[in-house]
Amino acid sequence: MRSEAAEAEAKAATSGRGGGRRRERPQRSGADRAAQAAAINALAESSFSDETFVEGEVVSTLDFGAFARFDTASLGEGLEGELDGLVHISALQAQRTGSVSDVVSVGDKVQVRVKQVDAKG
Repeated sequence: MRSEAAEAEAKAATSGRGGGRRRERPQRSGADRAAQAAAINALAESSFSDETFVEGEVVSTLDFGAFARFDTASLGEGLEGELDGLVHISALQAQRTGSVSDVVSVGDKVQVRVKQVDAKG
């Protein structure tokens, strides 16, 4: 349990930030989320190669990795739509990575490989 002074200090430290980093990330509209869900399902049902690299763009970074947006059409015929996928911090470079921001920034073009699709979310 915090003292009143500690509680006031914590509240002051978080005020003005809009509730944390989640709100700072790009948000998708309802229609865009539906289109992305359809693209995820189509990709999960297709026989894409997990060895194929495609170009993506970093749309956000977090402590544990970066989210890259890529076009599913480059993974196989009959696929369409853009998806955001997580590139875990351990996959950003061959050696140990101290911070995601040391390797990539929002807007960077990156080569990504889709290893796994979780259609259930």
